[in-house]
Amino acid sequence: MTELISLATSADSALAQAAKLLRQGSVVALPTDTVYGLAALANKERAIAKLFDLKQRPDSMPIAVLVSDVAQALAMTTEPSEPAQLLMQKFWPGPLTIVLPARSGLANAGGGLPEGAGDGLPRVAGGETVGVRCPDHNWVRKLAAEVGPLSATSANLHGGAPCATASEVAAMFAGHAELDDPDGIALIVDGGKLDAPASTVVSWEGEQLVVLREGSITEAQLQAALG
Repeated sequence: MTELISLATSADSALAQAAKLLRQGSVVALPTDTVYGLAALANKERAIAKLFDLKQRPDSMPIAVLVSDVAQALAMTTEPSEPAQLLMQKFWPGPLTIVLPARSGLANAGGGLPEGAGDGLPRVAGGETVGVRCPDHNWVRKLAAEVGPLSATSANLHGGAPCATASEVAAMFAGHAELDDPDGIALIVDGGKLDAPASTVVSWEGEQLVVLREGSITEAQLQAALG
């Protein structure tokens, strides 16, 4: 069966085990500040492929990247515009995904990206852009600081409702335990019940802010922050 570790009793062990498995190219299910997610290292193309297969997500739909801080986000993108920086300052850490131009030559980028970090971009980035988010979850940010940016998507089958508990994740992906299936989930990190709305996703068309998905942060809040 897939290993399960509780943050309430074993946060340090969960961090060490998740880091080890992610570096090995495994998929890990973990809590965030919104719902449970499936995560893989952003430089592991095979691991990202596992993630897409588990979720049954179309290749044409890129996934976001969770980062530990603004510096790690900058390593994946070109210099953000002033409005993007304002939103980072106002809403990060938090449930806001910002779609930005992807930096070229990511394999040689610094700021916490491991060597070869551009390998997974076809499934992470949408064309020449990448969605980045700094979650309001201390443990997840520690994990990203330890291993590098995390390609992540909600823990559910494509089109279904996100999982709110570790037991729901285990039940949904019960046929894909990595001990029985090398393309399955290696670890589920139990962070309790989660039921926050999904992150808000924004991008820009020229200088115009575009809300691609409105979550717990409203368009009115975004516009107010931008003045």
